[in-house]
Amino acid sequence: MLCRSTFLPSDRKLDILILAKSFLKKFSDINGKKLRGFSDKAKLALLAYQWPGNIRELQNVVERGVMLAPNGNHIAINHMFPSYNEQVTELRLDGKGGLTDSQRESGKDFCEAILSGKITLEQANTLLAEAAVEKAKGNLSAAARMLGLSRPQLAYRLEHQSETSTKNGKQNGSPVS
Repeated sequence: MLCRSTFLPSDRKLDILILAKSFLKKFSDINGKKLRGFSDKAKLALLAYQWPGNIRELQNVVERGVMLAPNGNHIAINHMFPSYNEQVTELRLDGKGGLTDSQRESGKDFCEAILSGKITLEQANTLLAEAAVEKAKGNLSAAARMLGLSRPQLAYRLEHQSETSTKNGKQNGSPVS
C-alpha cells in the first residue's frame, strides 16, 4: 500500500486551527461527545507546536484530546499533550505590560495570513468571535464587550457565519490557497 504524507508548511500555521476544529467535529461525532471546543491555551499550544510529522499527527493529537476531555468541557492542553508543563509554557506580559516578543510575532503571523490570502477576513473574524465566546464561557454580552461590539452585533455575526457555513457545506469556509 502506498502512503503519502501531507506536511504542514510553516507559513500555513493558522490553517492548523481550521484543521483542528474539523478534526474535533469528526472525532466528537464518532465518540458521541459534545465538547465546547479548545481552551485558549490549547489553541496557543496547537499554534506553537512545530508539527514535525504531518497532518496525521495533528489529527492524532486532536483525537486523543477528544477521547480524554470530559463530555461538555473544552479540550485542554494536557488532553492533547500529556507531557505539558504549565510552568514552562504559561504566557505572560512583559515588564512594561505589553506583549512578549513571541506573542507579538504570533499577531504579526495572524495579520500576514490575512493579508497574503491564506485565510479570509471573514475566517479571521469568525476565529475572533468564537474565541471571545469561548473565553466568556458562552456569555455573548461578555464576549461582545471583549470585541468592542454590542451583543446584538455579535449575535448577528455568529448567526451570519453559521448560515454561511451551512450554505457552503463547510465549517468556517476553507483557506484560500
